[in-house]
Amino acid sequence: MKPYYQRDGITIYHGDCLEIMPQLEQKFDLIFTDPPWPNVTAGMNTNEPYKLMEYFFKILSKIEISRKMILFFGCDSDPRIISTVPKQFTFFNTCWIERIPPFFKGSKFIGADIAYVFGDFKSPTGIGKKVYNQMIGMVSGGQRINDHPAPRNQKTMDKMISIYSHLEEIILDPFLGSGTTLTACAKLNRKGVGIEIEEKYCEIAVMEIEKVLNQTRLDL
Repeated sequence: MKPYYQRDGITIYHGDCLEIMPQLEQKFDLIFTDPPWPNVTAGMNTNEPYKLMEYFFKILSKIEISRKMILFFGCDSDPRIISTVPKQFTFFNTCWIERIPPFFKGSKFIGADIAYVFGDFKSPTGIGKKVYNQMIGMVSGGQRINDHPAPRNQKTMDKMISIYSHLEEIILDPFLGSGTTLTACAKLNRKGVGIEIEEKYCEIAVMEIEKVLNQTRLDL
């Protein structure tokens, strides 16, 4: 299977993650992704998000992967979409990603996004050696940075990757979008694999990752 892009430990595959994931031979330390969710921003390909996640979780239960996973959703998304998370992914915590400033979405007041964290995130060096934030601030205003209809805030993704992963870990994002997860991996010396079904978003992801890899990486 030929990658769409590959450089310095960062790999992108263009296609349907339900078809590509079973072909991946390497083991991953963390799944870190923002899948299509109910009520997601207009313009996203969101055909039957509940069924998509059900199939996605079935595949996860069959491939070789560490038992750590972080799923991003909007605060107005029905949390029952994660009801079929495989049992081997034990619940760890909920991370509240506060939007500053909040905004109105119709009759809803949107103040945050939510990350559901699954897996064993206990510190390998003892209690108190590693603290996992349950509250992260995000500047939600300002100009859109690319043509993706719902891009994640890059600084938020950088912070989450730095908190919930370690140097040289391999991170998988099966719903890559405009590449914020792999851009964070490139900045923070993590290896990353992303899968994106829309080629135009693969192009955006490559552009952002190349900007980072052509600069000095950070060790956070």
